Amino acid sequence: MNRYTRTLTATGFMASFALVSLTISSPIQEENDPPERPGHRLFMSDSSWDAMHAEESKIQNRRERIKAELAAIERDGIANGGWAGEWAGWYYTGDGLGTNISIHLAPESGISILNYGCMGLYSADHGDVVEVFDDGLLLELKFGDAEHSFLSERVYFVRWGEARFLVPEWQMMEIVNWYNDGRENSYLAHSLPRFFSDEEDFRTSRHSLHQPAGIPDLPAKYEDMLLEHSVELKVSHVGHYTTSTDNNDQVRQTCVVTFDRGNDTGMHVGMEFKYRSQRPGVRGEFWIAFADDGVSTAVFDVRSSDGVIANLPALGDIVSAGPSAR
Repeated sequence: MNRYTRTLTATGFMASFALVSLTISSPIQEENDPPERPGHRLFMSDSSWDAMHAEESKIQNRRERIKAELAAIERDGIANGGWAGEWAGWYYTGDGLGTNISIHLAPESGISILNYGCMGLYSADHGDVVEVFDDGLLLELKFGDAEHSFLSERVYFVRWGEARFLVPEWQMMEIVNWYNDGRENSYLAHSLPRFFSDEEDFRTSRHSLHQPAGIPDLPAKYEDMLLEHSVELKVSHVGHYTTSTDNNDQVRQTCVVTFDRGNDTGMHVGMEFKYRSQRPGVRGEFWIAFADDGVSTAVFDVRSSDGVIANLPALGDIVSAGPSAR
């Protein structure tokens, strides 16, 4: 088959990523290394490690103040209503082993987060609620984004089916990308901070959590990224490939790919789509790093466990992105 008429298929892909300052300023980045993709935020930055442990007792004390305030809210209710009636409480995400992220939130006492794993404290933060929005809160945190805190200064209230989530800003794209994937997957249910009414609710439900049904209730800028139908993207430029091999002889190839569709057809910065290969052992994804009307640029990252990777995207290829399974 002529390489200019091949069709590749991609469906939405999620990974837990922090916010990143993009180095792409135009749709095409000639010969330069592609920008680094965001990293996971389960652990604090190395520079804040000692400070985090020194702050641990203060965070624990705040957590106890929050619990006392939550008990008072449950007993006496909330004067004049407000966001706390639905969203104040305890949120958890983790696997019960190496990750146990516990978040407590109350209107007056603020917010605390502690993540204890098998080797002790991995991440922690706390702070005050400084502004309330219809869709979430603005926080003033001890560490925050600058120190790789799991929490962002901006957090969102997300309803999805019967579930409620308190979602850091850097995690909002996880929801978008998993929804666009068009598949049921329990990973999402365990990766976002989810509201539990009490310890009994947690014990009885945490091992049977599934991705909620229906459409997540998201702020407008994220709602606009939800794809109900697949989008066909034509490759208009392929940058220089960089190739490396790790200690397990896994080959990794990375480049910048430009498409002829942009945010006017549903492509937005931060969206991800799986690269589909007919060869076993090959996995990869496109990560949208730039988008404008009629054009978008993606970092293409693909890995293979058995040597050289064939059928890489080429000029003129069509990539079908979006919820093909829905």
